[in-house]
Amino acid sequence: MSDPTTYQRITLKFQTPYAREGGDYKEWTVKFALSGESLSSQSDADATALALADPVLSLASGATSYTGYLHYAAGSDVNDFQNTYAIGTYPGTFDGYTGADKDPCQLEVCVLARAYVGINSKGRAKYLFKHIHDCAQVAGSSGVTAAIEGTPLAAWSTGVGPHDLVTVDPTTGTASDAWTIHTALYTRQLRRGQKSPS
Repeated sequence: MSDPTTYQRITLKFQTPYAREGGDYKEWTVKFALSGESLSSQSDADATALALADPVLSLASGATSYTGYLHYAAGSDVNDFQNTYAIGTYPGTFDGYTGADKDPCQLEVCVLARAYVGINSKGRAKYLFKHIHDCAQVAGSSGVTAAIEGTPLAAWSTGVGPHDLVTVDPTTGTASDAWTIHTALYTRQLRRGQKSPS
């Protein structure tokens, strides 16, 4: 199923090795529909994409790298701006967690972030969801997200980049409420990716 094209969109690309040392790299993505002024320059698109990627990197280990993005203008299914970065240029930091009481998870384990965007036609709450891989769990535990430092995802709903764009529902354009992170960790299968660079 293709993504709705009513609002401008950015797809962020990340690469993480399956094995921590010398394994195959897997690309995984996080997609956003964005409100506000349409991006009209490469530099604005670069800055906005990096601002969206920063919170993801704060929840991913140093094994993960932000490796690029694709920007799509409203109404288009062909990207107008893109960039790629070498592995290691923008690494994960684990800065979004408090203290040292954390262990890295397997790549398929992810933090689930969500933001409320209203009520659907059946009267049920509607949410946006984002899966962030290569995350941390409480040390010695299984399935519990490590303690979060502050509100690392706040910028997604308060404004990112030079035009302070916010995440929206891709079909209605409703701006998201504050993003929250589930305490429980989730599993999301990934397909195999490219071999690690030699």
